[in-house]
Amino acid sequence: MGDDNFKETTTHHSIEPTPSDNSDLDDGIASHIGDLGREIDSSAIGGNFGDMPKGYYWTLSFLGTLIGTCLGISCFKLGYVLPVNTLSIINADIGPDPSVAWIATGWNLSAAIGYTLVGRLSDIYGRRWFFIGGNVIGLLSAVVGATAKNIPTLIGSSVLAGLAASVQLSFPTIIGELIPNKHRGVANGLILVTAVPFSVFGPVVARSFVLHTSQGWRWSYYLNIIMSGIVVCLYFLFYHPPTYRQLHARRLKEFKLFKTLDFGGAILFSLGLALFLLGMSWGGQSHPWKSGEVIGSLIGGVVSLVAFFFYEIYMPHEYPFIPMRLFRNLPYVTTALVGCVGAMIYYSANVLWPTEVAKLYETGLLDIGWLSMTVGGGTLAGQYAGALLCHPLGKHKWQLIVGSVAMTGFIGGLAAADSSTRALATAMTTLGSFAVGYVELVVLTTAPLCLPQEDLGLATGVAGAFRSASGAIATAIYATILNNKLTTNISKYVRPAALDAGLPASELPKLITALGTGNFTAVPDLTPGIGAAASIAYKIAYSQSFKTVYLASLAFGGLSTLSAIATPNMEKYFNTVVARRLHGKDIAVVEKKKAQEKVQPKVEGV
Repeated sequence: MGDDNFKETTTHHSIEPTPSDNSDLDDGIASHIGDLGREIDSSAIGGNFGDMPKGYYWTLSFLGTLIGTCLGISCFKLGYVLPVNTLSIINADIGPDPSVAWIATGWNLSAAIGYTLVGRLSDIYGRRWFFIGGNVIGLLSAVVGATAKNIPTLIGSSVLAGLAASVQLSFPTIIGELIPNKHRGVANGLILVTAVPFSVFGPVVARSFVLHTSQGWRWSYYLNIIMSGIVVCLYFLFYHPPTYRQLHARRLKEFKLFKTLDFGGAILFSLGLALFLLGMSWGGQSHPWKSGEVIGSLIGGVVSLVAFFFYEIYMPHEYPFIPMRLFRNLPYVTTALVGCVGAMIYYSANVLWPTEVAKLYETGLLDIGWLSMTVGGGTLAGQYAGALLCHPLGKHKWQLIVGSVAMTGFIGGLAAADSSTRALATAMTTLGSFAVGYVELVVLTTAPLCLPQEDLGLATGVAGAFRSASGAIATAIYATILNNKLTTNISKYVRPAALDAGLPASELPKLITALGTGNFTAVPDLTPGIGAAASIAYKIAYSQSFKTVYLASLAFGGLSTLSAIATPNMEKYFNTVVARRLHGKDIAVVEKKKAQEKVQPKVEGV
């Protein structure tokens, strides 16, 4: 399915310039008509890889940009993965506060909204200041987090970190512009693999800070301050992508275009997404699903999103916030949908797997960290495998199908795990995460090929927004299932086990609370026999509850597989085209040298 349609929507990969006859509008600079009718200065176009100036990819401008992009991924890990893995520790230190879960929720909300804003606006105005500004926000979020005295302040830090992450995780826009199409997968993998210390060992690093430093969990934020500062400096000094004037060769003033932007669409989409995710995050956690807060947020979100689509269809703009042609492009939609399901498993696993480890397998702080890292480690290994194999293997439809089936099978296989099968659970988590990483890398690499180059940021931003939203939705669904089943299973297994062992019925609520906190001082009649029986039953209740959660994941895996079947193969678009080029002073030197070599060819014998 979709190959004919795909062929029709991807003719934009030609780099032949189209002459312009609008010379009366500007100063006569050379330009060509882009895929969407935008006139682009020819100096912004990369060309074929073989035609790039010798030494271009070894200039400080390119290497500084690449290093800054790599470090930006680590900043995302420091701002999200490490805090999320130590929420209980943070809450015990500066809480307790029941809103601690908002550290993760706030990040997801702001990231989901920021993705599309950054992607769309950087397509129009150029990327330089968006990437600099986004990492400045990341630096500010780290400062707020490092000095936080209470949970609400830390939630504010997390919201800022989510906005920063919408830039940091938009690295495929940089790669997609500056690297030949055929090397995008390897370049994406290279950037992701540089985050190994925090994407793989993040849970251990976070807990090591707690155990071995006087400032404890705050060191996650201190380190982020250092790295974010370096990233800001690198981007400021070396990242000089095409400017607004180069992307709009016939536009006289930026503010004239600013007045044509689709502010109504941006507000409706952002508000709808925020309200819907807010309702999903509240449901079954802060408020019951049938509460007015949850129902009102969900309905308000859906209404706003529906209004957004009607607004975009019936009130056209020169630069719509999200052009409706994006959703008519089936290859893009199906490929992005596969990535959304992978995100559902990744984000929820980051929250649920450490809980399962703590309740069923280990009690030591570092032990929990070592087992928790299987999610990040498996995902990263899968991403790197995808980077190496995405282009050589080809047949991307089949890569996504096999990856989706493997992801579904291994994560669903965790339903067979209990407190006596730690090795099985660890293996299934690692292999399932590996499949998630492989699928994600193929999606990151191929999805942008489905759209015109001028929509690269939009393609990455919309896909990122829906991945982040999907992760929040899945986490809410899984958490609700887990909590509901726990209520039933604790009553089913712990209650009879404790009563049969001799515990007075009046002390049962205190025992259940103690099993969750690990502090049994409030249970006066507790004996070793009662404690052992209750602990075994408690683990059974948790394993049975997690079993239901993992069985529910099969539905998401099935959706991913069906979407993968609908994706096209894209081998022939893995060519040597370089869409855009940087414009640093050192790059001007190598370009000047190339120009001189053209006009002054070498003379034989001289």
